Amino acid sequence: MPRIVNCTSIKGVVTEESGSKGLVYRQVLDKKDGYTYGVTCNDVMPGGNTKDHLHLGIHITYVLKGLGELRVSDTEVLPIKAGDLVYIGPNERHCFYNTGDEIMVLIGLQE
Repeated sequence: MPRIVNCTSIKGVVTEESGSKGLVYRQVLDKKDGYTYGVTCNDVMPGGNTKDHLHLGIHITYVLKGLGELRVSDTEVLPIKAGDLVYIGPNERHCFYNTGDEIMVLIGLQE
């Protein structure tokens, strides 16, 4: 059954847990509700970052707005910007950093 969700209508949770900073987290679709994939919409404030984490399945992120860095397993730092699609394989530790002057908006899909 099709479902339309307006991401801006979901109340964001400001979190500073486990090393994240300046992160507003929105769970758009949750696997706990029977969806095949989880979908998130995250706002990362300038100078902020997501926590260093991994997923058991693949993680795909679309950078909707802003620019920053993807840090992978403490070994790679990759620049990212609006329009980029990021693929992260299963069990790859990663975090996103906002290095720009505006909010970085990330749409994530987790297997």
